Amino acid sequence: MQMEAECSYFLVRLPCVMRWQYTVMRGYAVCGKLRQGQTGQVREPFLDGPVLPRYCLEVLKMAACAVAVLTAMLLRAGAEVAQSEAPDPFVSFGSLNRAFAVLDESPEYIERFRSLDPGEDTAAIDGALAAIFPEGATRDEAGVLRILSYAAQAIRLEATTTPLGSEVLKQGHAYCNGIAIAFVALCRRAGLPARVNAFHNLEWMEGHNAAEVHYDGAWRFFDPTYGAFYYSTAAYDGAGRVLGLRELAANAGPRHGFQVTRRLWEGDFDGRVDVEPIDPEARYGDYPFTLVAFHERLFRSAFPIIHSDDAASSYPLDVDLRDTDSVWIGARDGAIMDQLGKAEGGRRPRFHGTPVIGKTRLGTAFQTVTMEVREPGRYRLTYHVAPGGRHDRMAAVELKSVTVIGARVEKDAWILECYVQASPAVLVVVNRYYFAAIDAVHVERIVDKADTETAE
Repeated sequence: MQMEAECSYFLVRLPCVMRWQYTVMRGYAVCGKLRQGQTGQVREPFLDGPVLPRYCLEVLKMAACAVAVLTAMLLRAGAEVAQSEAPDPFVSFGSLNRAFAVLDESPEYIERFRSLDPGEDTAAIDGALAAIFPEGATRDEAGVLRILSYAAQAIRLEATTTPLGSEVLKQGHAYCNGIAIAFVALCRRAGLPARVNAFHNLEWMEGHNAAEVHYDGAWRFFDPTYGAFYYSTAAYDGAGRVLGLRELAANAGPRHGFQVTRRLWEGDFDGRVDVEPIDPEARYGDYPFTLVAFHERLFRSAFPIIHSDDAASSYPLDVDLRDTDSVWIGARDGAIMDQLGKAEGGRRPRFHGTPVIGKTRLGTAFQTVTMEVREPGRYRLTYHVAPGGRHDRMAAVELKSVTVIGARVEKDAWILECYVQASPAVLVVVNRYYFAAIDAVHVERIVDKADTETAE
C-alpha cells in the first residue's frame, strides 16, 4: 500500500515538474523577445502560433498542474495521518493502545480470542474435551455449561504458578486465575472465543479472576471457580440470556445467579450439568459473606475490572502527604506483593498501586497517582524496582495540577521530580516497553535549604 501511494504520487508530480521546467525556459526566451519589441513576429519553434498567447496558455497549464500536485500532496498526507492514527490491532509491550473501553464487536476483534497461547499443550486440552464431550464438542451455550461444570469440579483449589491452561489441566489444581485460564483454553479449543477477566482493589483479597465466552452475538460472563453465571430471568428456561460482564458491572437490569454444579474442586468430573439457583447461604471460602454477596462486590466496587488480556488498565495509587513530607508504599525487600498493601483487621487498603507497571499476563498496567498535599511545591517519586523487568522506558503523563520537572534512571530505581500546583495532583506512570516489577515506592516533598532556614 505504501509503495502504491509513493508511485501514484510520483506519476502525478513528474509531468508537472517537467512542464514547469520547460515553461520557465520558454519564459526566458519570450521575455528576451519582448524586450526586443518582436511580440508579433516571433513564433514558437515547436508549435504553430504567436509566442505570447502560447506562453500565457502554458502558464495557465502550469497553474493547473500545481493545483494537481498540491491536491496529490494533501491526499498523500491525509493517507499518512490516517494510517498513523489507525489503532494497532495488537497491544505492544507497555503501550496504551487499549487504554479505553473496548466496545469493539467486529468479527476481526472477536476472532482474536479463538487462538490458544503458543505454549499450550493441545493434547492435554483435547484429552479434557474428550471427557467433557464423549459425543463431540458443541459450540453453543449447552457446550459452555459443560466446560464450566468440568472446570469447577475437576480442578482442585490449590496454588499453581503456571500461566497455561493445559498445564493447569495436567496438574489438576489451581486458584481462581488458573481455573479461569484452563476454562478459556478449553473454550477456545472447542471453537468458542473466550477471554479471562480480572478484578482488583477488593478490600478482602488481592483480586479474583473469571471469564467471558462469546456466542449468539455477545460476551457472556462465567465464574469457573464456582461454576456460576448470571441470567436475566429468575428461571433458567431459555426465555432469558446469560449476562455479560459490562451489564453486570453497570447494574443494567435484573440478574439471577445460577450454578451448574454444587460439587466443587473434587479433582474429577461426574459428567453432569445441574443448573440450579446459587444457594443463598453458599459462602465464598472462609470470608464473611456469601457467594452472591461476593459477586456483587466484584461487580460494584472492583477497580480496575479487566475485560481481556489485550487491555491497558489504570491501577490507582492514592498518596496522602497532607500531614507528612514522606510516604512509603511497600518495603525495599525484593517482595513486590506488598504493593497491594497489608491487610488490617482482615481488610486491605484500596487504591494502593500495583506490583507491575507495563505488560502483564492480563494486559498492560499503568499507575494513576493521586497526591493530596499540604501545600504546592516540588515532590519526588522514587520507584524502587525488583530484578527481572526493565524500568529504563518508564515515563509520566501529567493529568491535573502537576508539572514534570525531570526524570532519571538508576540501576534499581526510576526517579521522577515534579511541581505540584494544587491538591489533588494527578499523573500517570507508564512503562513504554516490557514491564517493571515494583519493589517499593517512595513519595516525598523536596525541602530546599532555603525552606529549612526559613522554618528555623
